[in-house]
Amino acid sequence: MKTEQRDYLQEHLPYMLKMLRYTYGQMLQEQHYLSWNAHFESFSIHARNLTRFLSNKDRGNFKAAEFVKDYKARIGDESGPLSRLQAQVFHLAKQRPKDVVAKFDTEDAKAVSDWIEENFKDFLSKLPRELRALFDEEKSDPEKDKAMYITLGPTGPGGLQTACTASPVTTTLKVGC
Repeated sequence: MKTEQRDYLQEHLPYMLKMLRYTYGQMLQEQHYLSWNAHFESFSIHARNLTRFLSNKDRGNFKAAEFVKDYKARIGDESGPLSRLQAQVFHLAKQRPKDVVAKFDTEDAKAVSDWIEENFKDFLSKLPRELRALFDEEKSDPEKDKAMYITLGPTGPGGLQTACTASPVTTTLKVGC
């Protein structure tokens, strides 16, 4: 197994699943509409990535079938909500929806989230034992996350903050020393 595949199972897939779960939960909370939009957009990115992974439609990235021979999740009933995400979030499309009825909403988010949860569980159940051992369920659970907080300094974050993966890691670099 390549190092990249190991990293995908140990860090990247758990992180995407954790962020999908976290942002979906945040979308159900009362908050400023800009915060809701930020969570919605993050949810959308993770939903798209996981959907493409599970359905083997992600060109240039790993696909589920590269871990489980012949695995492919069928999108089926979720094609409507996923099409709305495509039109509303992923492109500055000419035909972006304006009417509330045509927009992706929390019911759509639930349907997409449920589809991903069901198919990801199926994918994990079909992983060969040695690969299944690499996927740590706790890293994909926002409730079990070991919280890391970013503190602000006088000119912004106290150093340069890097993006995290499933295992929270932070590196502070001093700038201008």
